[in-house]
Amino acid sequence: MTAPGVIVFDIDNTVYNFVDFFAPAFRSMVHALSYKSKIGEAIIVESAKAVYQQARTLEHQILIQNMEIFAHFSPEAKALLINFARQAFSKTRNKYLTPYDGIKYVIERAKEEGYKCIFVTNAPIYHVHKRLVDLDIFNFADGLFAWRGSKIDQRDSEHFRKYKERLEAIITKNELIVELEDEQRKPSSYSYEYIKKKFPYVSNFIVVGDSISKDLTPAKLHGYNTIFAKYGTVVKKKNIDTLLNITPWSNEEVSQHNIADLPPDYVAESPLDIITFLGISPNPRQGSFFL
Repeated sequence: MTAPGVIVFDIDNTVYNFVDFFAPAFRSMVHALSYKSKIGEAIIVESAKAVYQQARTLEHQILIQNMEIFAHFSPEAKALLINFARQAFSKTRNKYLTPYDGIKYVIERAKEEGYKCIFVTNAPIYHVHKRLVDLDIFNFADGLFAWRGSKIDQRDSEHFRKYKERLEAIITKNELIVELEDEQRKPSSYSYEYIKKKFPYVSNFIVVGDSISKDLTPAKLHGYNTIFAKYGTVVKKKNIDTLLNITPWSNEEVSQHNIADLPPDYVAESPLDIITFLGISPNPRQGSFFL
């Protein structure tokens, strides 16, 4: 049976609230590092920011190893510090990393109706895959396009081994796994063009994302219907301030995030609005969800 369409979902701030989980987790990590190293939190933040700016991502797998303020630590002391910091980050991450209310239901209903659901993100594949698994969403994926990530130092044999094992597990789980190079990440239209070629028998392509400039505009230029996940722009001020303080992006890049050169076809105030756009009726067994 021919699929009624392909739905491409952005992930950060579309499937889950990246800002409101990452910022508290980062602050917990900084607090732990300061406690263990006796270095002031402000100094730690500035050192982390320098690494993020060099890597051009907040999702840097080897942050502490590259922070200048810890360069004089012995390998043993640095290893203890990393472990302590990761525990603090993970504990807070697990508390705040949750899917948006209704998004899993939307994906389930779309799948039941025969839609192909593909996830496209600029985040590193080894991070985003784990999050989708933890949120019990990855099993719904018909494909995942994600950044290859920062280059892994093969001298760190244990870390490199875990990285390779995770990639192999991801690729085994789903045949449509594409590791994006830097220049292939959004706002590049690479993923959107790839998906259309992968499903030549489908005429209805839809993209859902919280960034008009990065997620929607490049897709719209290639014939996609676009849904602006406006709900993904609602974040706590303290958390967005934390991220803006350490972001590797320029003020101009941040300000361009939602300039609507090409207005979206639909605005979703909540994930459940996506169901309305798709014309899918609520599942009677779960109708109470909409009350």
